Amino acid sequence: MKKLIIILLFIPVVALCQTEEKQGHFQLGAGFSFGGFYPEEINNALDLAFEGSDIETGTTDLFLNLGGRIFAGYETKSNIGFEGFLEGAIAPKIVSFSDGSDNITYSLNRTSLGLKLTYALHMGKRNSIILGAGLCTI
Repeated sequence: MKKLIIILLFIPVVALCQTEEKQGHFQLGAGFSFGGFYPEEINNALDLAFEGSDIETGTTDLFLNLGGRIFAGYETKSNIGFEGFLEGAIAPKIVSFSDGSDNITYSLNRTSLGLKLTYALHMGKRNSIILGAGLCTI
């Protein structure tokens, strides 16, 4: 039973604010993430393509996802924010064969550009829970 599993293990975010007073402010940030996924249709096609080959190291399945993002936004006095972002991800793969042929390298790449509307629930001077929804290109 194979299901799509996404595990976000690490996302540092840096936000630069103009002031700590209750007024609107700009935000700039960047982040990195990695996790797992299983694109079943793509992995089935790769299994068919390499059927009958003796694989020495690795597997033909894609399962590792590395990503990054940059964003710029503005949060109003009423805690409503607008954010534009650029995200990218890659699922790299290297497979070695036992017959001495060259290693095969392939990857699945994604780049997304988007806009997001957010609402910040401030939990103190420096902590917030941010809720948001948006649109992005795939």
